[in-house]
Amino acid sequence: MAFFRSRLALAGLILLFAGISIAWLALDRSPAAWDDGAYLSASISMYDTLTEHGVLAFLKKTLTITSIRPPLITILPAPVYLLFGRDPRNALLVNLVFLVVTLLAVNRIAANSGGERAGLIAVYVAGTMPMIYALSRWYLTECALIAITCVCVWLLLELQREYNTYRIAALGFLCGLGLLLKASFPLYVAAPLLWFVWSGRRAPRRLAVPGLAAPALLLAAPWYVVNLAPALATLQRAGTRQTAQLYGWGNILSLRALADWALKIGSAAPAIYVLLLAAVLAARSRGLNKSEKEGLLLCGLWVSPALFLAFSHYREARYAAPLFPAMAVATGILLAPLMRRRAGIAVAGTVLAIPFVGLIQCSFGLLSGARFGWLLQAWQFPYAVQYDHTTWPHQALLADIARLWPASPGARSLLTIATDSERFNADNFTLAALVDRLPFDVSTTAWAPNADAAVRQVRDSSYTLYREGGEDRSPYDRFGAAVFRELQDRSRFIEVPISRKLPDGGIAHVYANLQIGRFLRKSAFFHSAAMQLADDVPSQTLVFGGRLRLEAFSADTLPPGMRVRFLWRSVRPLDFNWRCFMHVLNERGAMVNVDHHILAGQPPLTTWRAGDAAYEEFLIPSAELPRGIALRLRFGFFRPDTGERLHVDASTLPTTDGETAILAAASAP
Repeated sequence: MAFFRSRLALAGLILLFAGISIAWLALDRSPAAWDDGAYLSASISMYDTLTEHGVLAFLKKTLTITSIRPPLITILPAPVYLLFGRDPRNALLVNLVFLVVTLLAVNRIAANSGGERAGLIAVYVAGTMPMIYALSRWYLTECALIAITCVCVWLLLELQREYNTYRIAALGFLCGLGLLLKASFPLYVAAPLLWFVWSGRRAPRRLAVPGLAAPALLLAAPWYVVNLAPALATLQRAGTRQTAQLYGWGNILSLRALADWALKIGSAAPAIYVLLLAAVLAARSRGLNKSEKEGLLLCGLWVSPALFLAFSHYREARYAAPLFPAMAVATGILLAPLMRRRAGIAVAGTVLAIPFVGLIQCSFGLLSGARFGWLLQAWQFPYAVQYDHTTWPHQALLADIARLWPASPGARSLLTIATDSERFNADNFTLAALVDRLPFDVSTTAWAPNADAAVRQVRDSSYTLYREGGEDRSPYDRFGAAVFRELQDRSRFIEVPISRKLPDGGIAHVYANLQIGRFLRKSAFFHSAAMQLADDVPSQTLVFGGRLRLEAFSADTLPPGMRVRFLWRSVRPLDFNWRCFMHVLNERGAMVNVDHHILAGQPPLTTWRAGDAAYEEFLIPSAELPRGIALRLRFGFFRPDTGERLHVDASTLPTTDGETAILAAASAP
């Protein structure tokens, strides 16, 4: 009977917390932010590949959908879209599954060490932690990462009690999934894994390592083999001093920065749980049985990566998310014996009620005027937010632009977002374009290295979106003033009368580029066909990134201006619609920028098959050229979103910029 009651209570708690998240998701209409917008955009792209090209194309695209982050988070929504429709909000149903898995795993870990009462307390504590319930409402890797870490720890505890080959295989499979979620996944399970390996019997230890490694490598290795260098570079960049300074995380040894980090982590717990855990640990430190000690040891090992995070530049609060269930488990183990008496139930119940009220307050703002608001809200944790029922006009803005300038079939336009903030950025506009299947490639000036690069970017875009006023801009938004000055050049840009008032009080302005594409004179695309150019266009052997070959090239200075001719051919399919940078320079370094998508993006590079070819001929008028007697042409390929360039693998022409660009002299008439 007691077992039945505990299972009923467990089901009730899980339904309660899942129901609160469902209610929040049903009410909220705020747009995706940065990373979640990027993940949702990739998930829509993956789903479209599945429905339009089949399973094999879908599986192939998992290796290339993202080169800087593991792809599992972009794959998981596909079955949800199939069942409930191609709406990015449906992807958050994946998080509800992971929330339930987290609570079930926390229950089993705590119950194994402290009994069923401890398991129920741990579920309640985990369900009322802002770090756990808040992240279930953002489409980020952390919600899934929390769940997989919890299940891994539960399996390790079970294996410690009884070795089982199937559990080892399941643990290896989960580790593979964890690696496909985030490259830093091993950090969160390394200490519990080492505890299991070194404390196990000799025979299981000998079998456990290959049993764990084989399924993990089978799952994760294909993506890492293809993308290891950019993935490691991204992981390293996230922990650099420059990133920490940009976000104001402070120096590693700064006591103030360390205190700020501790406040954020405590707020995400929330703080009352930190105090409660410290109090019950002090009260029960001498009365623990063997099972409780084993459970607390496991929790200590589980939470140990917090030391690395605290004394490193990885001080984004959600990086610590997979460690928080350890606090819930430890609280359950320590508190369960104290709640066998009425006095203990009364005191602990009163304390435990406060985080639940905080959960309701953070989610729905029902007590917004109440005193002690700091106690009821995760005031230092930015992901715990009240729902926002206001709809933002991202899709309407893009639809207005597409309606005013209908694109020809297959053609795409470059749209640059010139201001960057949580609700107004390139990621959520990319998502809006994908959802409505609008022909825009979206970039942002937020990643430009300097103001000149940001200005060049808007000059090369068909349309630019600029937000005036409204919410605070991101730390990356540094060149808005320079871009705005450039947009006032009426010889180049015109503001389109479709501006929109934004819910935050800002205004979205749309600018059209009057000069885009003015240099391209001739172009042609050929499916896997040979093409013979005129004799005055020299043949070349030049390969970019092992994927795109330049077969013929010339740059001639003629009386009307400079004529540039290219013949491109695909060696193998590209994973991104790379943009060609093309700069005409004089001997003093002055230049004119002719950056463009090959054939204006029609068709996109990502659709080229091996053997497909394109011819381009540009004429840059003499009045546009920089003054000089020794003009040169520098060209190559780059990603507008990150600035990454394609490497030149082989070339019959001189290279520059670390073999990422060609530098060729223009011939005289």
